[in-house]
Amino acid sequence: MPITQEDRYERIERTKKRMEEERIDLMLVYGDAWRDGNLRYFAGIAPFSAKFTASGIGPFALIAIPAKEQPIYFCPDFLVDSVKMEVETIHERWLKIEPWSGCIDTLEQLKKRSGSKAVALSGEDIVPQVIHSVFIRALGEMRSTDIPESLRIVKSEKEIALLEKAAKIADELYEDITQGLLKKGKTEMEIARQIMMSAISKGADEVASDTLVMSGRYTETRLGKARDVPLAGDQLVEFHICPRYQNYCCDCDRAIGFGRITREQKELLEVAKQAHEKGREAIRPGVKGSQVLQAEKSVNESLVGTTDAIVYGHGIGLQVEEIGFIDDWILEPGMTFTLAGGTYKKGVGAVRIEDVCVVTQQGGRSLNKFERAPMIP
Repeated sequence: MPITQEDRYERIERTKKRMEEERIDLMLVYGDAWRDGNLRYFAGIAPFSAKFTASGIGPFALIAIPAKEQPIYFCPDFLVDSVKMEVETIHERWLKIEPWSGCIDTLEQLKKRSGSKAVALSGEDIVPQVIHSVFIRALGEMRSTDIPESLRIVKSEKEIALLEKAAKIADELYEDITQGLLKKGKTEMEIARQIMMSAISKGADEVASDTLVMSGRYTETRLGKARDVPLAGDQLVEFHICPRYQNYCCDCDRAIGFGRITREQKELLEVAKQAHEKGREAIRPGVKGSQVLQAEKSVNESLVGTTDAIVYGHGIGLQVEEIGFIDDWILEPGMTFTLAGGTYKKGVGAVRIEDVCVVTQQGGRSLNKFERAPMIP
């Protein structure tokens, strides 16, 4: 079931309650096409990534949430009509769409009408200096707030269901890869393109991050673009796939043994699989994120002493990477994050496994089901 306008209205109401608790009269929520999670959370839309403002700053948008009035979504003037059409089903009671050119005048009027003394800014770390300076001149000092992130970090059942759907699309893409898409002679770039097109055909809104295909020794570089290089057989091939479904993202990595791989490469796959399992088993309410990561890393260190293991986790939801890394999180039911482990051995290759995980009352579970050490002839 999709997120409805009533759901978004309820999010605004919860936000206003938090603002009251923290004595905030007006909150500004800034986002751009690369850090758009808060905008998607409240409005269901994000800045148009293909559009740029005349100043060269864009694409961006701002949501102003007054404590006692209707929120306003500001976007570049030339996008107002298209944004209004995109959100034409939004109920007038909770969100207005206005042009950026009138933003400062409107904010000053809001502040004057409400007698706002406490103004807070979410997204301060990404606001361009020129825009931040204009806000300060018009509204005075603003304090930074993480209210939107604190609300987003624990997902509702409906949000988790959408994340599961995105994960299911990723699983289906990996099935396609192992059942014929991965072929000797195809280039990494050809395979990446086919994965992206197939994601859309399976119901994804888009691919939310670059699709990576890396083969052979290239896997040891840890991160890179798919190349126009034909695949040879008998090697490890790594994939990074991030379908987005109704605004919610998956981030799933796998390494596949392609052809007659060596004994050491098989061992590397098995170690990565065991380590990832150990990390998933450590997920439970009350545990610190760093403990989960250490549980996975310790397996790598004990089984392959010379391996260069990298283990991390980051929040996931409306963005592929949101709300930072999980090291300092105290886990609680409804939190969603990725658990990612990379097992590297020079001259042998690299194996990365990354799943989207959710904390439950009983512990944790992975939303991705595709096998974690696949091999195909």
